[in-house]
Amino acid sequence: MSKGLTSATRNRLALAAILLAMVLFVAFNILTKTTLTQTRLDLTEQRLFTLSEGTRKVLAEIDEPLTLRFYLSKALVETNPYYGNHARRVEELLREYERLAGGGIRLQVFDPEPFSPEEDQAVAEGLQGAALAAGGSVVYFGLTGFNATDDSDAIPFFQPERAAFLEYDLTRLVHNLANPDKPRVAVLGALPLRGNPLTGFRPWLATSSLEQFFELSFLEASGEALEIDDEVEVLLLAQPEGLPQGALYAIDQFVLRGGRVLALIDPWSEALAEINQRSGGYVSTGAAEMAPLLAAWGLEIDPETIVGDRLSARKVAARVRGRQVVTEYVPWLSLGAERLAGADTVTAELQVVNLNAAGAIAAREGATTTLEPLITSSEQSLPIEVSEIQVAPDPVALLAKFLGPGEPKVLAARVTGAVETAFPDGPPEALLETAEDAEALKQAHLSESEGAANLIVIADSDLLVDSVWSRADNLFGQQLALPIANNVDLVVNALDNLSGSEGLISLRGRALVDRPLTLIQDIQRDAELEYRQQEQAIVERIEKAEEEIARLQQEEQATGILQSAEADQALAKLRSDLIQARRELRDVQRALRRDIGEVEAWVKGVNIWGMPLVTVVIAAGVLWLRRRRAARSARSGAARAEATA
Repeated sequence: MSKGLTSATRNRLALAAILLAMVLFVAFNILTKTTLTQTRLDLTEQRLFTLSEGTRKVLAEIDEPLTLRFYLSKALVETNPYYGNHARRVEELLREYERLAGGGIRLQVFDPEPFSPEEDQAVAEGLQGAALAAGGSVVYFGLTGFNATDDSDAIPFFQPERAAFLEYDLTRLVHNLANPDKPRVAVLGALPLRGNPLTGFRPWLATSSLEQFFELSFLEASGEALEIDDEVEVLLLAQPEGLPQGALYAIDQFVLRGGRVLALIDPWSEALAEINQRSGGYVSTGAAEMAPLLAAWGLEIDPETIVGDRLSARKVAARVRGRQVVTEYVPWLSLGAERLAGADTVTAELQVVNLNAAGAIAAREGATTTLEPLITSSEQSLPIEVSEIQVAPDPVALLAKFLGPGEPKVLAARVTGAVETAFPDGPPEALLETAEDAEALKQAHLSESEGAANLIVIADSDLLVDSVWSRADNLFGQQLALPIANNVDLVVNALDNLSGSEGLISLRGRALVDRPLTLIQDIQRDAELEYRQQEQAIVERIEKAEEEIARLQQEEQATGILQSAEADQALAKLRSDLIQARRELRDVQRALRRDIGEVEAWVKGVNIWGMPLVTVVIAAGVLWLRRRRAARSARSGAARAEATA
């Protein structure tokens, strides 16, 4: 049949087909936009554009209507497509919240033009304006919310860099307004969560995050006494150090009364070591001081060792023996989802947790409690003496020790079960001597728990340091912290779980700024370990040769006697060996950079050319099939024509 069409006809049909396809394309878009406004196809791995069950539950449990005011300057949308796309998503999501809340949310949208009453209202409600350009108009892109009792909350500015956390931020705001009474959490310890000289006395970012969900109070021992009132729902031990016996006794009795504890106990607190560096050094005593209480809870944390993990080590840039190197630092761990307990709500939704110089938690023999690991290191983990990292640690030397397999270590755990007091003889004497009513104190003493204790212990306190879990960025001249690990989510989840409130747990940890290519990291790690071991052996040869040369030279200078010919030959050989070793070291370092560079180039090549090549191959295949069918059809037609003739 096609044989009968002229070339002009075929061209007209082809043009008509193209026009028809264009019409269908436009019609399809109009149809889907008008009829499928609530339909979305979310192809992201973490379902980032699909509202979670946690959000739906929060919206369904709103008892009294909330008012949300969305401020969006049209000038920002019209002049900046980057923000315009994000603004559309924010507004769509807010409409979805309003719909799912079933009357529980009243959404109001404002365009706060310059010098308008809406702008005054936005400023009064705490929104943050941003200048489009120097001397330009100020624009707004934020949200405020109010409940029936005039409690308020706000998102001062929707940053596109936090797009992955948008649902979490919105649901947190709604949850806080719908549940204004926050659980009470008491904080006790040496960790300077409220600021320190290194942060300009600015509170740590983790503190602000915790205050969004909990009513925090910071405890301090008064002499021997420490008061933990009954309204405290969870006690957060943030690297407890230097506590008197009376304070340890108060913690002990709080647990026995049924109080719940989240304990961050570190064999070596890098944060406190850095802060105390200028004041004559630092000796970490948290794990040692807490040992009696840990023993009563059925646990132990070795205060002299930390955990090194080759498979979970983070890369660092360090200067080692005068050389700048980028290598893996085995005490700093980045633990992915495979290292986190998937069956526990505290860690089930998290992706990665960063820990610095964490200790190992072990169950004591004969313990009456049950230890359930929440975070575990890899099978290539080994203990490292704290003394090896206290002063100028050598990342290359530490990595080189990981020659063989180790064993997994528990870094965080949930502890449940009956516990006994760590003070079997009653209140400490020092506490009794200062107590107003010593007899009443003795009478109130508990020797065992009234029910099953419920504790979560993490053998690291540095996880809350800003730089360990977040990355600083700049937005309109202001510093913005973007999470790179779920450290704060872990602590908030643990406090939520211990306080009995788990509304937002399923939302935390859905996305992070950084998504590492784990396969490539494994390839790089194996290559680096091989070269680092060679490098370490060569460096040791160099050091020995340098020491021997220095010894011979000092001996000659001290005695004033010239070396013998044999000694001169030995010295010359040492220098020759030294030069050869340095040459080998350069070759090894060059080979390491080359191998890692080849891996990175290979990955980039796959990313850039992979999909186009696949498309070309598919297109070529389809073209080949069509031509084959056309040729076969032509041969069949010719055969039929010959048969007819």
